[in-house]
Amino acid sequence: MMQKEKLTMVVFGGTGDLAKRKLFPAFAELISDGIIAKNSLIVGIAREDLSDEDYKKIICDSLD
Repeated sequence: MMQKEKLTMVVFGGTGDLAKRKLFPAFAELISDGIIAKNSLIVGIAREDLSDEDYKKIICDSLD
């Protein structure tokens, strides 16, 4: 089986509705299906000043 390449994805508006409802669930599904490597990075760009932990919580909450 071919090893997936690590990707870096940049999400502009990373705390917005589109990211929460559509993008993050889609990324999670692509990773789960093995289409995107599990060690890929998501870089969120937003107006809010958030720590990495706060941003991870936003992402995880959008997957519930």
